[in-house]
Amino acid sequence: MDKAQSKSHGHFPKGKAKMHTHSSKKRINPKKQFKGSKQEGEGFAEKRKKKMHYEYMKLLKKEMRGQNVESQRSKVNTSGADEMVGNAANKTKPRNFKVQDRHQGKQHMFSEAQKRFQVKKESQEKQKEENLLRLEEQKKAINQYRSKRKKKHLMLCKKTHKGQPIMKHQINYLLEKIQADIVRS
Repeated sequence: MDKAQSKSHGHFPKGKAKMHTHSSKKRINPKKQFKGSKQEGEGFAEKRKKKMHYEYMKLLKKEMRGQNVESQRSKVNTSGADEMVGNAANKTKPRNFKVQDRHQGKQHMFSEAQKRFQVKKESQEKQKEENLLRLEEQKKAINQYRSKRKKKHLMLCKKTHKGQPIMKHQINYLLEKIQADIVRS
């Protein structure tokens, strides 16, 4: 019976789990030099296609640059001939007058930016001054309020030598308050 039981359970003792289990993940071969395989559709072919496309685009850019340089050279040659004719007729005209105009435009832009900065700076200074004045007025108002409150407190807290409150000051305070309400309305 022992042999029959051991055959049905394999060669593992009863109660112990199997050490090796099959996983659904594919094992990756670290020696593999490329991505993809015949089953996967040869993924390395995609890299080759991308590289060929990159090389083709590089060649196109080179050709476009060459055409642009040639067209610019031809323009410079024709404009240079026109300038030579112009210089022969009028010697006072500078050859690179376009460059000077370009720099003057930049200086003009710089001066405009400088003016805008000055205006902005002045407005900020005015705002700071106004804020300081407002803060000073607030401080004065707060100090007045505190001093008034302190006087009121001292008047209302006065007591006799026996510790009784002096009613004269409290009645005067109430009278002033009622008179102020009558004046307002």
